[in-house]
Amino acid sequence: MSSNYQQKRKVVRIILISLSLIIPFVKINGNSLLRFDIGELILYLFGYPIPIKNFFFVLLATLFVTFLFVTMTLVYGRIWCGWLCPQSVSMEVTAFVDKLKKGQLAKKGINLVWLWFISFVVALDMVFYFVDPYKFFNSLIFKGYIHPVTLGFIVVLTILVFLDLYLVRYRFCATICPYSMIQSVLYDDHTLAVYMIPETKDKCINCLACVKVCSTGIDIRKGLNSACINCAKCIDACQKVMEKWGGRSLFAYLFGPNNNPNLSRPTVLISGAVTLVFLIVTVVSALNIKSYSVEFMTNPKFYPRYTADEAVNGFQLMLENLGAKEKSFRIELASQLPVKIEPDKVFVVGSKEKIVENVFIKFPREIAEKNQLINLTVFIIDEKGSKIEKKITFRKPFAKRNGVVK
Repeated sequence: MSSNYQQKRKVVRIILISLSLIIPFVKINGNSLLRFDIGELILYLFGYPIPIKNFFFVLLATLFVTFLFVTMTLVYGRIWCGWLCPQSVSMEVTAFVDKLKKGQLAKKGINLVWLWFISFVVALDMVFYFVDPYKFFNSLIFKGYIHPVTLGFIVVLTILVFLDLYLVRYRFCATICPYSMIQSVLYDDHTLAVYMIPETKDKCINCLACVKVCSTGIDIRKGLNSACINCAKCIDACQKVMEKWGGRSLFAYLFGPNNNPNLSRPTVLISGAVTLVFLIVTVVSALNIKSYSVEFMTNPKFYPRYTADEAVNGFQLMLENLGAKEKSFRIELASQLPVKIEPDKVFVVGSKEKIVENVFIKFPREIAEKNQLINLTVFIIDEKGSKIEKKITFRKPFAKRNGVVK
């Protein structure tokens, strides 16, 4: 009975392609499920906005994914390449390219047009992970306008994708793919790969079915090859031949030539432990990221001054709401000295809105005259009671003329 890995790969491809096309259009709480907005310099992850100043989180997440890949490669080899990689998925979808040199000219032309269309869709889908597709289509349909930079990226990416699908194809996997080079270093005698079952070597009838269907053009019978992407085509091809003789495929997924999985080997344990550490750190960092940014700084246009019996310093409160819902904030000062803050109110910031408010801090004149500098702690508190702490300095006015420092 056929193992039918190719049917399973087809199902996986359909799922992956559907997800890649749908994800840019999915929104959670008004934000994209997954997108790095070039204009806003914000990464949207599961609908949560992460501004560029919090990109330490992206670094942590990248390290987590990197070590996860290392661990998965140590155990499962190049399963990613044969089943999940966008390059190999694209090659399977455009398998008709391999037949372009055959057949009538009209058929070649139709296939090339179809390939250009697929390249355009892939390029557009890639752009939608950086540009809001709803804004893109709204501008295109109702204004007839596409930003020149966006249009340029679509055109360039379409050409590059077409050249990749038409000329490069699986050569990328077998030669310049960096993951291929890395996996050749990580492989050991316990890593999952496609092997010729040792005890069945004598049953090979040299039909070359495995060689003919190989995506990267290798002869897997000669042993493990770094160009093998674990697509299992050789397993299915051999199965079809051997069924005629009442046998089974001479190839299989094995954990090393002796099919000896060993998850407790040092390389897997170390890589797995590092992966777990980065996962924990990444999750903790994500939980501490806020969907808004706050700045509280000295107002450069307002000099410290005396007004009546008070000394006044001017500051600017900058609030940016990156979320999809309205947020409110209030200010508290931590000081044992008598101090006032104006305006003493709740600041409301709408979705995707940024405001700058002038804030004044006042001390009694006699206190200001005795202190050149007064260090203060300011708390900006959101509607949920979450606090952001800012350190500021209140400066003594040096001199005044008509109430204004000169």
